[in-house]
Order: sequence, then structure tokens, then C-alpha cells
Amino acid sequence: MDTEQLVSTRRRTSMDDSNDTTHNEDTLGTLLNDIDKETGANERTHEPAKPVRSLLSYRTKLLLGLLSLLVIMYVVFFLFDMPLQNSVSIYDDSEGSRNALNMATCLWQPQTLSRLEPKAYIPIPHIIHQSWKTKTLPLKFQTWQESWIENHKDWKYILWTDEDNMKLCEDHFPWMLERFKSFPKTINRADTARYMYMYLHGGFYADLDMECLKPHDLIARKGGVVVPLMSRDYAFHDNIPNAWMGSAPGHPFWLHLLRMIRDRPIDGRIESMSGPTIMYQALKEFEQKYYNESMPPITYMAKELILPYDWHDTKDLISICSAQRDTIDPDLCKEKVDPEHKAFAITYWSHSWGDGDGKISTPFRRDIGGKR
Repeated sequence: MDTEQLVSTRRRTSMDDSNDTTHNEDTLGTLLNDIDKETGANERTHEPAKPVRSLLSYRTKLLLGLLSLLVIMYVVFFLFDMPLQNSVSIYDDSEGSRNALNMATCLWQPQTLSRLEPKAYIPIPHIIHQSWKTKTLPLKFQTWQESWIENHKDWKYILWTDEDNMKLCEDHFPWMLERFKSFPKTINRADTARYMYMYLHGGFYADLDMECLKPHDLIARKGGVVVPLMSRDYAFHDNIPNAWMGSAPGHPFWLHLLRMIRDRPIDGRIESMSGPTIMYQALKEFEQKYYNESMPPITYMAKELILPYDWHDTKDLISICSAQRDTIDPDLCKEKVDPEHKAFAITYWSHSWGDGDGKISTPFRRDIGGKR
């Protein structure tokens, strides 16, 4: 009880017992003695104990401030965390619920991408993904396929078929199924499926016209997402090909990309519907709107490391480096584009999706795999 409260009590007592002067004097003396004891004064004084009142006021303000801070922190956590905990069913894709996406079932809420909880470092799994229409590969792809297996003997290797890709979408991405089935070309489904591999399983994806030159263990330790640059032309919208990519499982970028593919109008241009163009746009938008330091990193590999030959800047080498030409010479190509042996892989750009079944299924007249 502070001085003001005691004096107030004294006044009320005096008013209530105004007919008993002696009692008032005794009460006043008792109250003043209590004041002396509480303030530590040796003599009675009517001056308020300012130091005590000031100290108590400071402590009270400090406690109230801390309490307010805790309340604010709880409210912020509640507002940011609850959308993730209360996701709707993955089969509900109505306008009101389409944003509530459940991580465990490959769905996500774009508005919360920038508020991911920090996650422990996760390296890229030791898995190689490739895909073809069936399990039977054209002869010209078999040597390049073997280069991935030989350089990663203790890794898991998966060759996905068109049938596998459809089942993958049905089982894990039902919200993508309608668009997946409505794509005008098989390559659209093959493009989209490789993004699903990255999200569900992680690992590395490589087109079948890519030759592996070095084991990817070093890149795998980077973690996060790794994608290649085709040239130094950073404004070129096809500058990040989807012919090669790597990822730790569960990175939200892939769901952002899949969402863009699902919502993009079908315009007949493969690159913008499911290929490099939309991947470039998705990376740009994701980094600008959603990426933060709590997420696993996104790394852009220099062209010398993954795509030493590209159809954008090295057109003069097309006769020896393009799998579309009968004059292809992989050994001479590698000597020209990678003389210092820095590259982990090289692609020969067969563009099999545009050639038709006849040419791509016909074995070349000689072994074009090349040596290293």
C-alpha cells in the first residue's frame, strides 16, 4: 500500500468517525506509523514517498510491456501458422478453398510460401530420374542412359514411362489431373511429370539426350534446387532449360510451378505451357514474391558445368553437337565445348518431341554415344 492510498484511507476514516476525536487521533497515529515503516523514514512526514512510487510504477510498466509483447507474438504465430494446420481436403478445388493446400499431399498455399518455417538442411537424394514412352529406349539413347548409371553406381535409377506419369498424377496430384489429361501433346505431360519427381522424391532429372560426364555427388551436397543456365543472356526466356534439374524433396518452388502450369491457358506453345519459358517465369516470380532465407536455396549452375553446348549461342557447332544431325560427333563436340573437362553433363538437343516417332525411333548408322 503506497502513501496516497494510506492518506486516502486516513481521510475516509476521519469522515466516518467525526464524532470520536480520540479514535481519529489514534487511527491517524497508527496510519502514520505504518507509513514510516513502509518508507523506512525515521520521522513522520506528510511528504509522499516518491522514490517508492516511481520504482513500483517502473516495474509495473515493464511487466505490462512484456505481457503485451507476448500477446502480440502469440497472435502473429496464430495467424501465420493456422492456415498450414487447417488445410482443406486436397480434393476440394473450389474457389474458396483452392488456396488452402496441404504439404503432405503435394498441395500448397501460395500466400504462405514466404512464411515457411525454417527447415533443416536437406541434401539432394542420390536418385537419377529419366523418362520415355515405354521401357524400351531407342538405340541412340541407350549409351547416354548408361553414362548416368555408370557414374552413379550406388545411386537409385528410375526410368519413368508415360503410364507411370499418369498414375503419379492420379495418386499424388489429383488437383492437376484435369489439366494433365487435357495437354495437347505428350511432351507437356513429360515436362510436368519431371517437376512432380522433384517435389515428391527429389534427386536429379536428365533428358535422355544428355550424357553424364561426372558423378553428381558434389552438386547433391548443395541441397535445395539446382537448375542450369544455358547462356549469359539472362533476359532470354528459354535460358533455364528443363532438360536437367536437381532438388531436395518437398521444395515449394515445384508446387508454385505446377500451379502456374495448371492455371496457364493452353496456347499451343510447348515452351510456355510446360517447358523452359514457364519455368523461367515461375523462378522469377517465386524469388520475387515468396522466397526467403528460411527456405532451401535455389542455385543456378553456370553453363560451362551442365550445358557447355547450347543451341542459343553455339549454333556453329550444330553439325557435330546436335543429335538431330547424322553428322554428330560427341567426342569432337566435347573437345570443342569443354576442353578443360569442367562439365558434369552435356546435352545434344535431340528435341525428340518435335521430330515424330519415325526419326527418333530409328537407330543411327553408328554408335553416337562417344567416349570421354
